[in-house]
Parts: sequence; structure tokens; C-alpha cells
Amino acid sequence: MRIFISTCLLAGAGSFGLASAGSYTGAQSAYSKPQHTQSTTTLDLGIKGYIKPHCSLHLDTNDVHQTLTDGAGSARVGFDVNCNQRLAVRIKSQNGALLHESWQSLETSPGFTERVPYELEFSVGVDGAHPIHVSSQDVVNTPLGGSTGVIPYHARGKLQFNWSPEAPLIGGNYGDVIEIRVTGEGGRGGRS
Repeated sequence: MRIFISTCLLAGAGSFGLASAGSYTGAQSAYSKPQHTQSTTTLDLGIKGYIKPHCSLHLDTNDVHQTLTDGAGSARVGFDVNCNQRLAVRIKSQNGALLHESWQSLETSPGFTERVPYELEFSVGVDGAHPIHVSSQDVVNTPLGGSTGVIPYHARGKLQFNWSPEAPLIGGNYGDVIEIRVTGEGGRGGRS
């Protein structure tokens, strides 16, 4: 921001004064009108500001209970997201699949499976947003993800799970724990 300050000085014969409505104060000279000399001073004023970056995600539910079958299935969880930077997401799976609760003690059963790998899509409802796709097998113990490419300020989104068992399932409970980390990119563009 630039601020300009102008001052008007009256110059007479060796003395200075202020002009007002046709009168002149100070010693009169041979000149009938005072001379005006203009001086301009330029000042630079820097203005800076800061807003704390934030990014938060709140799931509609922290537990998904789904009846599994031997066929393909899906589940969806909605969420609220609020960021003031481009949203970056990292996803990690504890088991790499929906895993039978007793998988460590189960004897192998030919023709059956105790693992149900799944695909996960993370998407936000903002124009131009890129969905993030991961496979549960790819994110076991190693978080993967990317950028949505947008700033989801007070937006809604969804996690879409899709699976298709490779063989009939052994009866019992299956589960996985998914860790989702959301951060801002700090204004960087593109996808990671």
C-alpha cells in the first residue's frame, strides 16, 4: 500500500507563511501574489496477515456394520470436511482386507476364504475435486493417497467401499481398521 502526503509551502522573499483566502502572512515582497512550491513525500507501508491453516474431517459414523455375502457388496459412509487449504489425504489399512476375527487360529479350509480385500474411494462434493482411490491390499501398514485438488471449505464427502470375495466366506465376524489422515497442502497445486 502506498500513502502519498502532499504539502504546499508558500515562498516569499525570504520568509514563509500559510495562505488563506487571499491573505498572506509574513513579510511582503515586491511580488503581489505568493509563489506556491509543492513537495510530495511517498511512504511505503507493508501490510501482512496470517490465518491459521486448518483441515478437519468428521465421519457420520465411526463403525460400519455390514452383512456380508459370498457375492459383491458395498458400503458408504458420509463425512463433513472443512479445510482452508487444498486437501491431501493419506489412507492406511490395519489388515489389508476385511479379515475374519479368528484368522490366526483358523485352519485352512480349501475352497473358502477368511479375507475380503476391498477398494476404497474418498471423494468430496466440490466442483473440480479429484476422487482418491486405494486398494486395501496396497495400504496395509503403508499409507497412500493423494490430493483432491480443491479446498473443501464446509463441504460434504463420502467414503465408498466395494468388495467381491474371491471364494465363499468362512462364517463369523470380519473387520478392518482404516486410518484416514487429512492435511492441507499449503497452497501447492496438483495431485500428490
